Amino acid sequence: MEVSSQRTPIEIRNSFIPLPSKEEGYSTVLLLGVTGAGKTTLLRQMIGSHPKKDRFPSTAPGKTTVCDMELIIQETIEYNVIVTFFSIEKIRTYISECLMNAAKAHIEGESDHKVVQRFIVHPEERFRLNYILGNVKLEKDQGLIDDDDDEDGNDDDFDETETTSKIRREQEERLKVLIDELKSKSTDAWNKLQGSFDGDGSPSGTEQLELSFSSDEEKFLRFEETFSTSPTFRMILESVLIEVKKRFDYITTGNWEIGPEEWPVCWTFTSTNRSEVIDILKRITGNHKSYHGELLTPLVQGVRLSGPFKPIWHDEGYPKLVFMDGEGLFHQASDNTALPTELIKKIEQVDAVLLVDNATQAVTPGPTALIKEMVSSGQEDKLFICFTHFDGVKGDSLPGVMARREHVLSSLENGITHIAALCGPSAIRSLRHRLDERVFFVGSIQKIVSPKGNAATVSELRKLMKSLSQAGLVPQKEIGRNVQREIISIVDEHKLHLLFRRNMKDFYNKWDGILGLNVNSTYRKENYTRIKAMTKRIMNTEYGYDGLYPATDMLDKAKETIAQFIDEYVTFQDGASEKDQDALKSEMRRAISTQLNRFVIEELIHEPKPDWTTAYQRRGTGSSTLRARDVKKIFENVIGELVEEDDPLFLSVRDILFQEIRDVNTTEGADKP
Repeated sequence: MEVSSQRTPIEIRNSFIPLPSKEEGYSTVLLLGVTGAGKTTLLRQMIGSHPKKDRFPSTAPGKTTVCDMELIIQETIEYNVIVTFFSIEKIRTYISECLMNAAKAHIEGESDHKVVQRFIVHPEERFRLNYILGNVKLEKDQGLIDDDDDEDGNDDDFDETETTSKIRREQEERLKVLIDELKSKSTDAWNKLQGSFDGDGSPSGTEQLELSFSSDEEKFLRFEETFSTSPTFRMILESVLIEVKKRFDYITTGNWEIGPEEWPVCWTFTSTNRSEVIDILKRITGNHKSYHGELLTPLVQGVRLSGPFKPIWHDEGYPKLVFMDGEGLFHQASDNTALPTELIKKIEQVDAVLLVDNATQAVTPGPTALIKEMVSSGQEDKLFICFTHFDGVKGDSLPGVMARREHVLSSLENGITHIAALCGPSAIRSLRHRLDERVFFVGSIQKIVSPKGNAATVSELRKLMKSLSQAGLVPQKEIGRNVQREIISIVDEHKLHLLFRRNMKDFYNKWDGILGLNVNSTYRKENYTRIKAMTKRIMNTEYGYDGLYPATDMLDKAKETIAQFIDEYVTFQDGASEKDQDALKSEMRRAISTQLNRFVIEELIHEPKPDWTTAYQRRGTGSSTLRARDVKKIFENVIGELVEEDDPLFLSVRDILFQEIRDVNTTEGADKP
């Protein structure tokens, strides 16, 4: 075991299994879809994972894939796998938030069931302590606590785990002790805090000089601040962490690389035995309740697996594909929700984005937001869509397959129409042109499908596999710079500024509502704990928290401006076809978007890290309001609420846009505008 140097998870995975490149004939495909749409089930089909014997990767009705899963199809006899883990500090943060949620539930008088659930399941649902530590069965209602997240079959289909019933009982008793300790100490802390207040909830004695509680929110905020920083809370936190660390010992094969505090950095394994590799990975990345108490799933940051994967219905050799699976898109989220900023970066890096959507409830807000992001970024040529559950699309008014397809496509068209109003007609024409042969319909993919029994689905899967395999080989811009046409653009900074000001007003309207700085009927105020969690995540070099991603929202409005300006004011000499113009405009959006992403992430997230730290560290009465103002000030340092012409973001948008116009004309051999 060696101590790891400071490397990113991708660098660590690359050191053991490098990602194959386009030059090697590979296409990299990012799978995205709302929770429950079936993207991981589709991935099983694409790699030939048996739904009963393999059950890999794990599927479930709720959030299942919460780590980066990378699967490389290679014609070889060996299976190689590397697993990277979250840092110990990130896990401490998750555990701390679980403990505090449970403590607040207890002092608020919630049931034991809710206290336990808050303890074992993080609000984001991606971190579940019961996977690692086991479940607690209460006499009043055992069934509610023992999660059943797996939809793969009966328990008797699984081999017996090595964890004996005795060990399970010991795990449960230890977990009960930790929960009882938390309840006891949180009660003591709350009672002590209550003693410093008068009967009306206001501070008494010397406390009154410093504090003036105006609401229960402020009272709970003071409890959180005092209890979470107490030695007692830290002791319980470290006790939980000790129990978590013990679970790594359950994996006795492979090689471990250990970092600071004896915390694993990664685990690697090589074998020619497919079943052996998959069985171990199910203990590391699975979710079945039979394994609760020994799973490492919530601790896993990423998995990269290479090997001779191939579906039984694919008879043309091993396709050169890299599949990337990850956390699902939001489904019926609130208007506050944004796409993760990290996702925007991933879209730039891959050859294809496969949107997997449920045909029975197609194109909900999550998929619409994804399509809009790809269109406004000029990435629409990477988009493929696969509608699952097509066998569930039924109705008296749908007499045949074509009618069922048109029914689903009408939902897609509604989403596209909404996007057209924001990005302009040329962007949507480009999208429609590319989607003509890139939409697929499949059903019953949770089962083994065969050409004989599932001819339609197999036909669609084969076409999908072929299309994805070619994504990295075909130039993504078919026309683009090859169009020998001069841009005739109205380089009008004033018009650009008016567009930008209108769109950024929407950004501030949203975030003033989220931060509680203005009452807003569309964007509700977020609880102070979520704003605080967001500032902590950004302080720790992440991009946001559970749907709250300010960089995504700022980029969204900036890209809308770019798309609208290019659509309305960028024209060409006579003779350029509409298709040629749309292709070049798409290429311009992509080039601008790539630069804009880097600028906003640097200026809003990385550069002001001290300011995000200040916002997070606010304590005491009124801290939630002060934190909200801190966050808005960070925004204003990038783009002011009044959107002046000398604001950094506007200057960046202007310079990048007009330079791109000059570059295109120079490439075409025309005069600069």
